[in-house]
Formats: sequence, C-alpha cells, structure tokens
Amino acid sequence: MSDLHVRGPRETEAWRRRRVLGEAWERNLDDLVKDGIPIDLVCFTGDVADHGTSEEYRPATEFVEATLGRLHVPKERFFVVAGNHDIHRRTNQAAWKKLRSLLFDVPAIERSRWLQGGKTPRGVRDKHREQVLER
Repeated sequence: MSDLHVRGPRETEAWRRRRVLGEAWERNLDDLVKDGIPIDLVCFTGDVADHGTSEEYRPATEFVEATLGRLHVPKERFFVVAGNHDIHRRTNQAAWKKLRSLLFDVPAIERSRWLQGGKTPRGVRDKHREQVLER
C-alpha cells in the first residue's frame, strides 16, 4: 500500500476516499482471502499522512488495523517506510535548517552513515540528528 495521505480533520471530501477505500476495497481484500492467496506481510511505502500530524495518524491507524484484520496478517508482519508527507515539518524547523547548512559540503555517503548512527561529520553535533529525526 502507498500514498494514503490521510488529512485528519482537514479531510473535506471523505466520500472520495470511501469510494476507493470503502466497500470496494474491503470486497477486494475479502476476495483475496477467499481465493486462498496467502498474504504473509503488508508493506506501506510512504505517505500514510499528509502533513505528519497526530490527528492524521488516528484514522490511518484504524484503516491499517482493519486491513490487517481482513487479511489475517498480524501487526508484527506490517512494515512501514516513511514518506515525505509523514514528516511534521514544523517540528524542530530551526534544527533542520541548521543541519542543512552544516551538511551542505559533507559527501552524501557520510551524511547517510551519520544519520544511521555512524561517525559524526566535522562541525555537526549528534543533537542535530536527534532533533531532525523527531520530525
């Protein structure tokens, strides 16, 4: 699954979402189960939310839990890769701007390794990483 873009209380046209992800979606899932197609895991590859706010994740969680239940897939077999819309950009905005300027000249591979917990690039502090990852 991908690109749900739940807008929480900002959802103005819920009927559009229900048209695609309502009864027709549920029937498709039920047909997969009825056909005996084994579902071992479910992956969500980004953009569960639209602006990364907690209000968006409540309905998204309900949708995912209902989908997993219909497919008889336990939560332990549900995997998520965050997308760009899953980031709450107002959280630690100053830290993000500071980090961008500090890492401008750092090679991409060094940035990636540091974000994974590797060696801290010169002039950067680990607290910057932690603040940005809160987003």
